[in-house]
Amino acid sequence: CIDPSFKLLAVDCVRAKLSKFLVINFSDSKVLGMLTGLLIGEKSRITQPQWQTLKDTGTIHLLAISGLHIGLAATIGYWLGKFFKLCLQIIIYRLHGHLNLKIFLGGRSWLPSIISLLFAVAYSSLAGFSLPTQRALIMLSVLHVGLLFCRNIRPWCLFVVALLGVALVDPLAIYSQGFWLSFLAVAALIVVFNGYIQGQRFNNENTSKNIIYHSCQSCVQIIKKYLQSFCKAQGSILIGLLIPSIILLKGVSGLGFIANFIAIPLVTIVTVPLLLLGILLMPLVMSAAVRVIDIANSSIEILLIILQSMQKYGIKFWDLSMGDPSFFALVTASIGIIYLLLPKGVLLRWLGAVCLIPLFFSEQNAALLKVTVFDVGQGTAVIVETPDFELIYDTGKKYSDSFNVGEHILAPYLKSIKRQSVEQLMISHNDLD
Repeated sequence: CIDPSFKLLAVDCVRAKLSKFLVINFSDSKVLGMLTGLLIGEKSRITQPQWQTLKDTGTIHLLAISGLHIGLAATIGYWLGKFFKLCLQIIIYRLHGHLNLKIFLGGRSWLPSIISLLFAVAYSSLAGFSLPTQRALIMLSVLHVGLLFCRNIRPWCLFVVALLGVALVDPLAIYSQGFWLSFLAVAALIVVFNGYIQGQRFNNENTSKNIIYHSCQSCVQIIKKYLQSFCKAQGSILIGLLIPSIILLKGVSGLGFIANFIAIPLVTIVTVPLLLLGILLMPLVMSAAVRVIDIANSSIEILLIILQSMQKYGIKFWDLSMGDPSFFALVTASIGIIYLLLPKGVLLRWLGAVCLIPLFFSEQNAALLKVTVFDVGQGTAVIVETPDFELIYDTGKKYSDSFNVGEHILAPYLKSIKRQSVEQLMISHNDLD
């Protein structure tokens, strides 16, 4: 699938066809942009009110193909590989009358790993191999290599390999906010969960007397265990990304914990699997694919209604206008974050929150003259600052209804330096840029 001018690769053609498919079949959908973001990682169609809702609820990371979705696709591929392996075992047994996996399939589970990686690569390609998908692919590849060669690879080894791998593939990625937010979230999860696996308790007393009771009790314990793990993961990400959110995003979401508690299960258990199933059904039965993706579209509409209600009646995004924190404040806050992420049993963990206080008292040194030139693509955007005067020279271009330079680049910068207004705005000439 390559166009005559050879400018588009096969993956780009597939993404273009999927985008056209969504426009044709779901043009009336209110969440077409969010659906496109989940299916092919294209977020340009998401409207500005929807962006604000996602920002206020801390769920922007869900409405694009991220590492979480790649992991889900890899998991589906792994269990599908397990199923195919079982089918091969049955066929071999029928043909030869015995099972000898070391001869026919090898002693290792290569088939589930291969299919798992194929699913992950295919879904990542739909997102154009964005930064989170690169990280997830590298970590999955190392993990499966370890499984194939019977090696127990430590989580921090996976983390370091993925960090170096992404930096080598795209050296400029280290200058992006997404790079640090993505890897710091994974680091927080590793700190919290690595080495602290709770063992299952088995009670064999009186099991024969009431099997149904003990079965129900086990189910309740399993559900309780997963809910605790989910809440623990959300809490660790919230704490672990507190400093990066304040420094890079100049604020935190007051609804992030509650919103993600609802949004993550809905998107990962319902929406993304339905989208993957719809993609698989497209070459076979197009009508069934449309129906399946329509159900996924409905799930996103329900999620948006829930998030908009939370946005209306809950705590919105907290804009924290701060200066550049000092080295002392960063070191102290980092120690506090690590102390808060330590397991139960550590004395006086609440003292970690005290270490965050210096962040909120950072002062920015005022220069006599500061000129900031913004890279806005076509056009110009320059801010000239003195201690008591600000001049904006051009405001850049409006690229779409959901993104323009003035609102999404210049205004956040002015907030970060505690400037609520400017004295002068100069427009160089009468043009869009």
